[in-house]
Amino acid sequence: MNLKNEIIKVISEIQFAENELAYLALTSKIENPLRDKIAFALHNKLHNKYLICRECQVKEGKKNRTDLAIFERESNTPRLLIEFKARSVPGYQPSYTKKFISDLKKMACVADDTTELYIIFFNNCIEEEIDNKFAKAVKYLKKTNKSIDGNISVKDKIDKSWSKHKEALPNCECERIIFDAGNYYDIPVAIIAYVYGPIIEGEL
Repeated sequence: MNLKNEIIKVISEIQFAENELAYLALTSKIENPLRDKIAFALHNKLHNKYLICRECQVKEGKKNRTDLAIFERESNTPRLLIEFKARSVPGYQPSYTKKFISDLKKMACVADDTTELYIIFFNNCIEEEIDNKFAKAVKYLKKTNKSIDGNISVKDKIDKSWSKHKEALPNCECERIIFDAGNYYDIPVAIIAYVYGPIIEGEL
């Protein structure tokens, strides 16, 4: 079974209540809500063969926890490890590149020789300015509005930022998924996801 394809399909078909994800995206970071939806969807699809584990201590004696781990049920072998990251505002931030590298090294420390390592990165994509009357509820409202200009679309800005991150990471495949999160009041919200991997421990 190609687990990467299953993950991409789950993300592409992710379901929240109407406008729920738009609300969550603008009022908090979306990393955990999306991780948990993805984990449960994978559990529903794969539970006969795999264990889907959240905040998982992959190996005894290793304190580091992995956001999401998929184990073979019969052998208890870690097939796949994922770290999730999310940004509310578009634009390149070098500290995220460092976080991605750190996450890969952290997963490699607990991976077997054949365990696949992934990073899944989410970025809010809002192309319209948000009225200041929502400032109490919307996180990073000023930064979000500042990121919107007529010279480049927010989608393109996010893609360029990811490309800069990727330059510092091991060369491997990356799938880009964009999905509609609904509206926050009358503000359309989309999410762009980058599924980066697989990396095998020996490739780091």
